Amino acid sequence: MAEALLARDPEDSGVLALKSRAERDLGLNDAAVGSARGAWAAADNAGQRYDAAMAMPQGLASDGQKFRAQFWLRRAMQAAPDPAAKKVAERDFAYVRTRSRLWLRFDASIRPSNNVNNGSSSDILWFYGLPLVLSGDAQALSGTEGTFGASLRYRLAETEVAKTDLTVSALGRRVALSGEAKAQAPGARGSDYAYTALEVGLDRTWRPAGLPGAEARATLTLGHDWYAGDPMSNYLRLETSLSKPVTPKLAFSGSLALERQDRLDSAIRSADIWTLGFGMTTLTGAKDRIGLGLSFRDTASDSPEIDHQRLRLDLDWTRREPVMGARLALGLWAEMKDYSLSRYSPDGRLDEGVGAELSLAFEKVDYMGFIPVVTLSGSRTRSNISLYDSQSLGVGFSIRSKF
Repeated sequence: MAEALLARDPEDSGVLALKSRAERDLGLNDAAVGSARGAWAAADNAGQRYDAAMAMPQGLASDGQKFRAQFWLRRAMQAAPDPAAKKVAERDFAYVRTRSRLWLRFDASIRPSNNVNNGSSSDILWFYGLPLVLSGDAQALSGTEGTFGASLRYRLAETEVAKTDLTVSALGRRVALSGEAKAQAPGARGSDYAYTALEVGLDRTWRPAGLPGAEARATLTLGHDWYAGDPMSNYLRLETSLSKPVTPKLAFSGSLALERQDRLDSAIRSADIWTLGFGMTTLTGAKDRIGLGLSFRDTASDSPEIDHQRLRLDLDWTRREPVMGARLALGLWAEMKDYSLSRYSPDGRLDEGVGAELSLAFEKVDYMGFIPVVTLSGSRTRSNISLYDSQSLGVGFSIRSKF
């Protein structure tokens, strides 16, 4: 029937989309993709573009090309003529994604800040009772941070109770100093604070026998990073975790991480790190999600500036109902770091820090499943050594996938 109609009008987008679905049902996947592509090219309104974009992933997914199918389903979301049609595209996207071997994720953000170098909020260092004036670049510098991250996950194996993934990720951070910062520290450059990291890893998740509803995870990661354009370290990290719901609204978790850092810029700064964490998540009566986490980290190093112990408490709240059209999340944290030795004090060093981050995800401002997120964050650290007193305040803008 479709071929008869196309004989009359070869560029009828609706008929081409119908033909694509029929070809896919007949197992003619290559032909189905070709017809859907023709339907997309011939479409002249949102409804026709939506039909074409929904037909294309059916042929691609049936041919095993689930990653490409996800891209077309994002196009369908954007072309959807009404909310109901968009929900169908989102549902199909979720279905295809769970069955795809390959995932790609990109994150980008830009954040003006009053402390892009993690510098001191004080201009004086008291050194064994003597006041020393800190250089401009040792103090907090204002500017703008830009961050870009990309990660790839490929499913190596999967059963009903376990899955194993290969992961590759990259992270880059670049800094542009403000005019005020350049006047304060004439010799400083934004490139002095550039950071880049590359990682490859294996990630295995499984359901432990005898623990209904529980999920265990183990991740082995090998990484290399650069600071200011120079190699900084090689590192190997093993992370394990176990989460277990005890009621439909309450779950507990525990984690253990071991890491070896070999510093390439200064061998004495190499470190062995282990971190132990405990967490709890619960749902309130309004279905808001609240998470509480407590962690202890021990960093052993020959450098007194690196060797320390840290205790940290995190509290996270995610509101279920939007606020002024935005999904709201709030995170609070407090931590204490204890350095037994310091070159600046015979009593060692003790840092106490607190921070908060508020994010608003504007889910209605949606382009192909990507939404803007505005983040306001601030932190403050007080130390018995004024060099390490710091405070930071920044407003960030990022693009994030809804899925």
